Amino acid sequence: MTSPRSHPDNLSDAVDSPFEMHLTLLRECSAMIAFALSKGLTPPESTVRLVEGGAARLRESPYPDDDFRAVEMLTRAHRDLSRLVAPALPGTIARLDDERRVRPRRLPRSLYHALGPLPIVRRLVLITLAFLLAFVLFAASPAVRNVTATSTNDTTTTTTSAAGP
Repeated sequence: MTSPRSHPDNLSDAVDSPFEMHLTLLRECSAMIAFALSKGLTPPESTVRLVEGGAARLRESPYPDDDFRAVEMLTRAHRDLSRLVAPALPGTIARLDDERRVRPRRLPRSLYHALGPLPIVRRLVLITLAFLLAFVLFAASPAVRNVTATSTNDTTTTTTSAAGP
């Protein structure tokens, strides 16, 4: 038996509110427009107007959850912008935009922030550096050097004796 949360018809748990979904659409559209412009791509004027119109309708509507026209406008703009910035994904662009807004481009406050644009990238770089350090320390340990030297001497001895006189 499946739990109610995993049932595909129970979408109320998937998104906190329809308004949150509207805001996500708006945030991703705005980030994709900024991304496209920064890459020298020009979003169609009609698409930018759809985003502006959807945003205005959400601001002005007393019940933004029920504003289907705003959803239609934002969804159409999202589709068009997704095609424009492909193969980049809207969610990825939005995360990068969020990180840029939190930490504007300037000298990083710490070495940690210099490791990458997103927290997950910084963590992966740190893990990679930790494994590299462990590998170097392990390879430099006397026990490994002695085992390596012994196995190298054994191999040359057997190769020399196998060649014969």
